[in-house]
Amino acid sequence: MAPHSITPDDGHSNGAQYVLVMCVLHDVTKCGCNDWKEDLLELVDADVLPKFLGGTKTDPDGNPLCKTFIKHGQKIPETYYLCNTKKKLSAAADVEKIIVTRFSKKEISFEVTEAGSYLEWEFETQDKDIGFSLNFRRNAFEEPDALVPKQRIDTCYKPEKGLFKCNEIGMYTLVFDNSYSWIHPKEIYYRARLRSPGGRRSGNIIFQDILRYLPMMSLYPNVTAEQQEAINELRRRTINDVTPKMLEDEDIFYRFSKARNFNLKEAEHMLRKHIEWRKEYQMDTIVTDYNPPEVRNKSLWF
Repeated sequence: MAPHSITPDDGHSNGAQYVLVMCVLHDVTKCGCNDWKEDLLELVDADVLPKFLGGTKTDPDGNPLCKTFIKHGQKIPETYYLCNTKKKLSAAADVEKIIVTRFSKKEISFEVTEAGSYLEWEFETQDKDIGFSLNFRRNAFEEPDALVPKQRIDTCYKPEKGLFKCNEIGMYTLVFDNSYSWIHPKEIYYRARLRSPGGRRSGNIIFQDILRYLPMMSLYPNVTAEQQEAINELRRRTINDVTPKMLEDEDIFYRFSKARNFNLKEAEHMLRKHIEWRKEYQMDTIVTDYNPPEVRNKSLWF
């Protein structure tokens, strides 16, 4: 049986017909607000369809919601909220502060003398957004090339982080551009470093790599000393296995611990399964490594 999507006829779906291709519309069935359960039963056997959807299948205890095999939506825990109302980077000891006035820009340059070096950066704004780009020029007489095109970035959720491999010798410049603002100056907190292929560092050194091996201080409300020790132990056991991308989430060990009620064994098992999944499906490198095949896109407007 071909897959079908049943859509309630609420008077708002007609416009969708004009942007969907015919091959999709062929498998879409429009239903009324009252008879959609009967339409489902024409496609799915009653003993397979959960009772709350019009079938007869229930949980062993008679629950019509079939929670034993259906994960229903629920309120998202606040620990998963993306909110950076409390700025973290501005409180770091190694951070630099700059003020970019209206109609102006600030540049931070690094001279690369070894091809294959890495330039890393991290920044956040006190409020509002800032234009950011990475430029390169081989010598002082050349016009700069934009390696990372300028884009306006808002760090209201988390600091902006980046990494760029410098394949050529020359001058690499981080640009904070506020030339579009007529009124507001922008307060920027940033740290950056240039790391040679051999691992030596220069410029504004980020000591995050050192901090990752130190015990975590208690940063979370309502966490007992015993729970904090469970977080620290989970961190110690898995720090060498988590991917660099995962470490960008500063609360990752806390969240996995809390998800398993600070049971260290269960939290470690859950985290390691997550690490395996990320590596198996290349979740941290798919954007840079995946080259999509050529595809033919068809659009039908009517």
